[in-house]
Amino acid sequence: MRQTIEQDLPDETRFLESFDRFRAGLDAIVDMPDRTLHSLLGFLRRNGGRLSQRARDNEFAALTPEEITRIESLYAAAFGAGERAED
Repeated sequence: MRQTIEQDLPDETRFLESFDRFRAGLDAIVDMPDRTLHSLLGFLRRNGGRLSQRARDNEFAALTPEEITRIESLYAAAFGAGERAED
């Protein structure tokens, strides 16, 4: 119980705050359904905050290079440069 109170809850709170910042910033860049947003976040998380070329060419082909750059910067600002978002 101590770990939950001292570590797990604060970690979850930080993630949710970061996710809310990311989502709000993303809404200012592009309109994206929740399902796609969660997929995007997963790709960014797995690849250190960058979209792979495969993801750019396939799942997110509708995004312009400028939008991708802004989204990657937004991810770094929300979750920390080079950090991975937690689930």
